[in-house]
Amino acid sequence: MQTSLPKTRSTKPIETTDMQTIIKTIRSGAFAFAFSASLCTSQAAVSYADLLVPNASITSGDKIFYNFTTPTQVGNLTVNLSDIFITPIQKGPDYGIRFQSALWELSGTGLTYDMEFEYDVRTVSGQPWIIGNTLEMTAGHSGTGTATIDENVLAKDALGFVADQIVYLNVGTPSTSDLIDSDIYSTGYFDLRVKKDLAMSTGANGIVSVSGFDQTFSQIPEPASALASGVLLTCCLVLRRRDRQLA
Repeated sequence: MQTSLPKTRSTKPIETTDMQTIIKTIRSGAFAFAFSASLCTSQAAVSYADLLVPNASITSGDKIFYNFTTPTQVGNLTVNLSDIFITPIQKGPDYGIRFQSALWELSGTGLTYDMEFEYDVRTVSGQPWIIGNTLEMTAGHSGTGTATIDENVLAKDALGFVADQIVYLNVGTPSTSDLIDSDIYSTGYFDLRVKKDLAMSTGANGIVSVSGFDQTFSQIPEPASALASGVLLTCCLVLRRRDRQLA
């Protein structure tokens, strides 16, 4: 039985050469070291239900995630929000959160599930430095079916749309998957709104599960961090030149 993806990708914004250069610089060893060393430890995992309390938030490195909405869930599955866990994560210089649940699974024929929710993310520093994000899904299957996460990132001002990602596992004829997607923004932002839609379905005698998905955001270092990394790089060059002269 052939299955099709429940979502289609919308057109992405044009990526500028300057912003791509900045991303590569951030990910360089010296920059990442200086930037990461200046950040405090993130908090432990919490349940989604915990984040629905007024003024609740979760901090991951240089990012604060807050204003989580109560998810809408439709179809053949309803997951208790206390069984969805959110953990701060770090991948390279980028900080974000991981969503996990052992209950995102459909087993049978012609079953569906859809969960939509939203949250805000901003920088701890209060500067408009967020310049990209990545979405990555961990999913499995037996038989036929689909699992898709579609999201939109919006600037919390008149600018509106910033970027979109879509990751999917499509088990049919043919079987396809694309479990990671990234966007680089054309400019930096301080405060963003993220809208997510997790959709799952099964074909004949199918089993589809999503064990979790990661959301990370890239950020330009503040001037102080950039200065620190510059000093570090200069010291390394001076020491290398001295060693060559002594050799």
